[in-house]
Amino acid sequence: MQKRLKLLAEDEQGLGVISAALQDAITRVSDINLNKNAATLTLVTSRFMRESVDAKRVKSTLYFNNVLALRSRGIMRQDPDAYLVLLAIEYVGSKEGPGGTIKLLFAGGGELCADAEYIEARLVDIAASRATKRMPLHPDV
Repeated sequence: MQKRLKLLAEDEQGLGVISAALQDAITRVSDINLNKNAATLTLVTSRFMRESVDAKRVKSTLYFNNVLALRSRGIMRQDPDAYLVLLAIEYVGSKEGPGGTIKLLFAGGGELCADAEYIEARLVDIAASRATKRMPLHPDV
């Protein structure tokens, strides 16, 4: 049985590790949840397992704590079944304090911007992996 991935990020470097693990993860608009009362942002994804020799995907959850606000651009939020492919996660620190903005960048130019008091992110595989025939493509630009 393959070990399930569990990652914690509390700084930019750790967020970079989570970003690399989630490159080409697929999520649906309905699988993105902001809980304002708990100040959390959660995404359920189908993560491409780059750490595997075989082509596999695994259901994973990405959690962000201490989220104060969430903005989106280029995402059809009115279509809950729309799929998004995550390309990268970036962090832009605030010039005025300890917080900053966590940016989730999606294929096609979509973007989620989560204003956070500080970085606290967790990536957890929540199901067994499964084989896939579909490999992520990154054509030369």
